[in-house]
Amino acid sequence: MTQSRARYLYALSLWTAISVLCLACAARQPSAQPPQPEVPQPEATPTDGEPDAPDGDTRRNLAPSEDTPSSTGGLPLPVLETDDNPTDEALFRDLLDNHWARIFPNGGRNVGGPQFFKYIYERLATSHDLFKRYSRFYCGVSGAIVRPSDRGRYDLVTIKDNEGRCVVGEYYRCCWPCLCDIMKHARVEQATLRLPNDPSGQEETYWVLTIGDPCHRCASSPCPDLPPEVTTYACKDNVTSNGLRVSEGRLTSGNSGRLVFALLHDAAPADQTDEVVTANLMTRCTPRINASPEALKAMGGMGNIFVDVARVNSDETITNTFDDLCE
Repeated sequence: MTQSRARYLYALSLWTAISVLCLACAARQPSAQPPQPEVPQPEATPTDGEPDAPDGDTRRNLAPSEDTPSSTGGLPLPVLETDDNPTDEALFRDLLDNHWARIFPNGGRNVGGPQFFKYIYERLATSHDLFKRYSRFYCGVSGAIVRPSDRGRYDLVTIKDNEGRCVVGEYYRCCWPCLCDIMKHARVEQATLRLPNDPSGQEETYWVLTIGDPCHRCASSPCPDLPPEVTTYACKDNVTSNGLRVSEGRLTSGNSGRLVFALLHDAAPADQTDEVVTANLMTRCTPRINASPEALKAMGGMGNIFVDVARVNSDETITNTFDDLCE
């Protein structure tokens, strides 16, 4: 054996011995970073839009328990520590990590748009810019999150106002069936908002999406009028206490008006804009628009869950045709 060959084998054996020793030491050392709590992952994605759990187990979406109000002893809400112009990703992580479990303390988020809307309005938005941006991170139909990185996060829809006229705007959604269901079963109204935590005190007018309050016949929870998959509505004195209604163009916690579940972004009456809903979306929505609430159970997305909630307090007769849409 040559001298260079011997040196090579010696160096190789020494390196192997050191590597084994380092691995053994690392196995005995605690992790340098503590394990991170599991982030609540809604079952709905940009392509499926499934409810919390097909078997009705709405606790499958439970967020970290240490972040729930019951275990914080009434401590102040977490504050987003960032610069004066946080990125959408930073705002999204703040909503998910620090607030999601407060919005849905029992873990169920099916049809949880009203709870998202009220929480963002009352607790998170310190400016109208932040109010709009936070309001893009959830689907009001399903209650699922909508990530800033999701492709195709919104689509143009056309919704009835209270007079049956068309209003066109952008709806942020988890999946396309939600678009069809709000065009048929939701209404859009204008509301002028002054944000409780905005130091400027400025007002701005929004188009808000509404349904009749499903708690209108329930003095307390659980409400037998709600589907068993829906557990996030706190019915009290015949209103959804963890939601807000719009009455005479203003938000109210009282018992008048329709329940707000989301914003319709960048909206305008159809006769005042050139924006139109694509023919492809209307074609795709045709089976859902023509379907009865019962038939929707087998059609994917949130199925009939949102529609059942929207129909609890509705006196409108539906024909299950395109006549149900705005004029």
